[in-house]
Amino acid sequence: MDYFRAKINHFVIDYPEVKKTIVRSFISKPTRTLEKKFGRLFGLIEIDNPDPKIPELIDLITEELKTRYYSLTTNAQEIEEYDLENNFENTLQKINLTIASFLESEKANLDLEKTSIVLGVIVQRQIIFSQIGKINIFLLQNLKKNDYRIIDILEASHTPVASPNPLKIFSQVITGRINQKDIVLIATNNVFDYFSLEKIKNIVTSTQATNEGISALRQVLEKTSRRQNFGVLIAEIEKNIIGEPDQAVTKEFNYRQAASKDSMRELIKTEEETEKLLAPSLLPEAKKYLKILNTAFQNYLAKVRDSQQRLSKKMISLPKFKIPKNLSQNIPLPRLPKIQSLTQPIRERTKTTFELLKKQSLTQKTWPPLKLMINSGWNKFNRLSRSSKITLVISVVLVLILSQSIIGMQIKNRGEKDLVLFNQAVETAETKKNESEASLIYRDENKAKVLLLEAKAAVLGLKPKNSDQQNRLAALNQDIDAQLEKLRHWVEIAEPVQVINFQNLDGQAKIANLALIWQDVIYTQNTRNQTIYKANVTSRVIAGIFSDNANTGNFTGGTVGSNNELLFINSEQKIFSFSLANDTIKEVSIAIKEGSKISDLVIYANRLYLLDQTNGQIYRYNKNDNSYGQVTDWLEDDTADLKNAVSLTIDGFLWVLKNNGEILKLEKGKKVDFTPPLVEPALMAPTKIKTSEGSDYLYILDPASQRLVVISKAGKLISQYHSANFKDLKDFAVVESQKKIYILDGRVIYGIAASHLP
Repeated sequence: MDYFRAKINHFVIDYPEVKKTIVRSFISKPTRTLEKKFGRLFGLIEIDNPDPKIPELIDLITEELKTRYYSLTTNAQEIEEYDLENNFENTLQKINLTIASFLESEKANLDLEKTSIVLGVIVQRQIIFSQIGKINIFLLQNLKKNDYRIIDILEASHTPVASPNPLKIFSQVITGRINQKDIVLIATNNVFDYFSLEKIKNIVTSTQATNEGISALRQVLEKTSRRQNFGVLIAEIEKNIIGEPDQAVTKEFNYRQAASKDSMRELIKTEEETEKLLAPSLLPEAKKYLKILNTAFQNYLAKVRDSQQRLSKKMISLPKFKIPKNLSQNIPLPRLPKIQSLTQPIRERTKTTFELLKKQSLTQKTWPPLKLMINSGWNKFNRLSRSSKITLVISVVLVLILSQSIIGMQIKNRGEKDLVLFNQAVETAETKKNESEASLIYRDENKAKVLLLEAKAAVLGLKPKNSDQQNRLAALNQDIDAQLEKLRHWVEIAEPVQVINFQNLDGQAKIANLALIWQDVIYTQNTRNQTIYKANVTSRVIAGIFSDNANTGNFTGGTVGSNNELLFINSEQKIFSFSLANDTIKEVSIAIKEGSKISDLVIYANRLYLLDQTNGQIYRYNKNDNSYGQVTDWLEDDTADLKNAVSLTIDGFLWVLKNNGEILKLEKGKKVDFTPPLVEPALMAPTKIKTSEGSDYLYILDPASQRLVVISKAGKLISQYHSANFKDLKDFAVVESQKKIYILDGRVIYGIAASHLP
């Protein structure tokens, strides 16, 4: 069947001394089969930029376009209906990411306002292209002989001008149809500084062939007095008549010339085409062998039937005996012994045989019957005639050859399939890795981390078959892990400084999950004897305070209040006030709803807030003299689920932490939009969240993963402080003015530098 093919001519006038502007053009040279189905690619690029990396970028764009487009469309051949426009758009999306990745990795500067590019493809009579910048695209529509109408394609298609975007350079695709004798003219903008569009049309169409017209246009441009770089591309379609396919082409194929090409891609394509032409077809070979095998088997059966007939003729006919009808009445039957006595020897013999088999090894059990089978088969083979033996041997050999061919083909196919799956997985991971790098241009660390984790998952479980695959996979995983490590903002503390050791005061001390700081003094409790400990982190002096009258019980939470006091809550949900002025403690009268489970408390603006994880509510109390009354249900938002909430803190907004790592931001009893960062590794079982009114950060304690996580209130991951010495994390205190963090771990307090603070 005939088809239309693209005929494209192009030239670039590039003066070496004009280094500021770079102009390049290209056209693809696909095989006839690819061109018929998927067309011919073309492009014209003009970049006003003296950066020495720009030519490398242009080469990357052209190679990526050719490789990506034909690989996508080749995969689409397996589908009955495919969308060429969609394939071209997908190719452009990948090129967008490739450009962004190149600019980031090479630190190259690309001014999109001074960049003009046209990339397109012509398939049969369809043209698809994308354009940015000031390159002009015109259609010289043939009305009749030597009569052409000029159509500005961009104006005719009403294409809006897209604002420059480094991640979406090619964001618009235009598609249309062209007829025979129509001409598509693409030229850099400076060409029209010297010639009108009408004159260019006359130059191009004045000759019989467009290649002569474009040569004439080049000669005219080279004679201009001012040296500038120009680029022109002219495309049309011509009817291609398909003649005798493939075998005639194969005979004329010049392997020596193909092997000498500089492009490795061309050499690989040549090798693949040659292999397809020279590889034998399995089906004819299989049919031939099966036919021979069937003939041999039929001959063998015929000889067996002849042998059986000859044997039956030699057999002696036995006389027939007639049994009298009344035999049982005339002949007395002997008395038979019992059946048990008859079968006794058989049963004993069988029992003995099984006992012997149990004592024998596997070889002893299997070899005798196997040997008997081999001898029997060999004897039968020897009894065959010479011709039968030859026929049988040939049949067995043919079966073995056929089986080997089939098995070999299956192994080869399986190997090729494994290779395709391996390459697809690795390419998917590499694409996502490149996309993550592009996301970092706009500092979108969350998206970058998601893409990197998806890339890691894409190659998870891959089993490389050779050293090349193993090295490629190892290098890819190493790159992904290195990028993830940067995005984790991990701060490893090898040897945290021990500031306080409560065992110096009580060797059997059991410290509560509580650390409140006030003027360089950290307060906690020894739950073994309900003693309140106060430890000065500057002088490192520890003191114990015990009250016989308070009956405090074991504290489970606390907060720094106003008027020089600390508030504690114990396991029985009783609240106690501790005076910082005279180190005295007393119980505070407060009504807590029955059935509540208070997991945390905080004081802000002289009001007390209690977090009830059982009822999913936050209670607010106003302070009246020495007590707290006028309780109200502060939370009014039904969408805010506080079940499994473990901690809260306040800075004007109220922040709630749940045991699965979820963070809620609340204001005036309602949820407020907040998107937390992607913390990787994920929080396992966090227990505490803290901040202050003047701080820009939220601090989250995750004992299960031995770390303190710092995120910004804008939703960015800042730091993750980790130490293998954090064996029993209980609580922490932050002094941002001193850039210090104190970690309560077991019965000691560590001091670490808050390196995330400016």
